[in-house]
Amino acid sequence: MRAQEGDRGTGRGRRPPRRRSDRLEGLTTWFLCCLGVALVVGIVVVSAGVYGRAEVQARTEAADRTQVQAVLLEDVSLIATNGLSAPVPASVRWTAPDGVEHFGRADVAGPAQSGSEVTAWVTRNGDLVSRPVSAHAGIIVSVAVALTIALAGSAMLIALACLERRWLRAVRASEWEREWRRVEPLWSGRADFGPRSG
Repeated sequence: MRAQEGDRGTGRGRRPPRRRSDRLEGLTTWFLCCLGVALVVGIVVVSAGVYGRAEVQARTEAADRTQVQAVLLEDVSLIATNGLSAPVPASVRWTAPDGVEHFGRADVAGPAQSGSEVTAWVTRNGDLVSRPVSAHAGIIVSVAVALTIALAGSAMLIALACLERRWLRAVRASEWEREWRRVEPLWSGRADFGPRSG
C-alpha cells in the first residue's frame, strides 16, 4: 500500500509531460489528416456532380438532336491537328422531314468533294448543331476533374506538411536552446550554489 502511495507521490507510472512542440505536432498532424479527408470527400462530391451534369446533358442532346444526311456544297481539304484530322465548318444543304430544303454550315471531316453526302446533326426545329455529347463523355470529364483536384490537393498537402516540419524544427531548436541555457551551468559546474562551508 505504501509502495503504491509512494509511486503515486513521485509520479511513477505516469506519462512524462509532453513538450510544447510535441503538442503542436499532434495538433498540426490532426489538422493535415482532416484536410486529407476533406480532400477525398471533395473529390467524390465534385466528380459525382460533374458526371451527373454531363449525363443529363448527354440525354438531353440525344433526345433533341437527329442525324441527317446533307449534301456538301464546297470542297473540304484535310486539316491535321497533332496527327489527327480535324473537322472544319463547311456549307451544306439538307432536306427536313417536311420536305423543305435548308442551308447552313456543319462541321465536316475532310477531305471531301462538293456534292458528296456528309453526316450532320439538327435539332427538332431544324437548326444545325454539333454532334451530341457521348454518354461516355461524363466518365472522362469526371475522371479528369477528379485527377486535377487530387493532384492540386496533394501538392497543397505536401507543401503544408513541409512547412509544418520546418516550423516544428524551429520550435524544437528553440526549446533545446532554452533547456540548454538552463541545464548547461549545472552540467558544467559553473552554477553558483551559494557560499561553500569551510
